Amino acid sequence: MAQNRKLQDLVEPKYLKGGSIDRLTSGGIPIVYKLQFSIAGAGDTSVVVDRAFTVIDAWVQLDDAGTAGDTITVKGGSDVIMTAIDISSGGDKDIVRAAELDDDHTGMTAGETLTATLAAGGDAPPCTVYVMGILS
Repeated sequence: MAQNRKLQDLVEPKYLKGGSIDRLTSGGIPIVYKLQFSIAGAGDTSVVVDRAFTVIDAWVQLDDAGTAGDTITVKGGSDVIMTAIDISSGGDKDIVRAAELDDDHTGMTAGETLTATLAAGGDAPPCTVYVMGILS
């Protein structure tokens, strides 16, 4: 993954007021991971994250219409972060947002695996899952 060298030291504790992402008064730096399901059908896609961050949102962009029972689950390691994002009623080009976020499992550490699991009720569509976080 290409790195923006201009921003590489921006999250050093010396630049963070209070030294913690939890006490930032001027915001945080977002990071977005893209998990692609390029063919129809069930399965997993994952990426090993290269830095620590806190998951704050996830959404799915459909490349075709969903079918009954199609869902996406987002996990950090073995912990479920977002369960059953229901894409069954989504159409081609729709964006479906996660409805729930398990705050006990939102922290990701460098080297941990971020996984999206597509469970197909029928012939699940190709889609892209985006997971957004704030660097910590």
